[in-house]
Amino acid sequence: MAVDATANQATANKPVDPKEAIKVASPSLIQLSNPKLSDEAMVEIGFQDIGGHELINISRSDAINGQDIIYSIVKNLNNVLLEYNSNNIIKLQGTSDNYFKNFPIRLEQKLPKDGTGPNKEIIYIEESTGNLVINLVNLEKGEQVDIEIINQGETFDDTIRVSEV
Repeated sequence: MAVDATANQATANKPVDPKEAIKVASPSLIQLSNPKLSDEAMVEIGFQDIGGHELINISRSDAINGQDIIYSIVKNLNNVLLEYNSNNIIKLQGTSDNYFKNFPIRLEQKLPKDGTGPNKEIIYIEESTGNLVINLVNLEKGEQVDIEIINQGETFDDTIRVSEV
């Protein structure tokens, strides 16, 4: 078997016809109509478009968080949970739980089981005086809780504080 030992010679560039340089797709490769979706695909899209409001109303989302679900009615439930999680409604650097853990007073530890208001409510307005009453327990000396009320665009601030004796 003989091998040609001559090197490849450079050839002069010849002009190229623009019609030959651009390859246009044939009409059979261009799809101009929308493909029909199967019923199964339409149901899947419907479940993916569940709004955040509906997911907020789920009372036991903690039963799903952190656990592998053996079966899944909604195919991408984990993605939907991440996108519409009620802890992420207000954009923070973490979840709202992590944000509120930074405060020195954990409000859920300071709320009594039963309040002094009608029907044992913890937060209520006294009918006789019109005062807002918020029941708190176990406030330490020097701890204070700031209350901010927004009413028609105006802000009213007040402080609940335990005086040092």
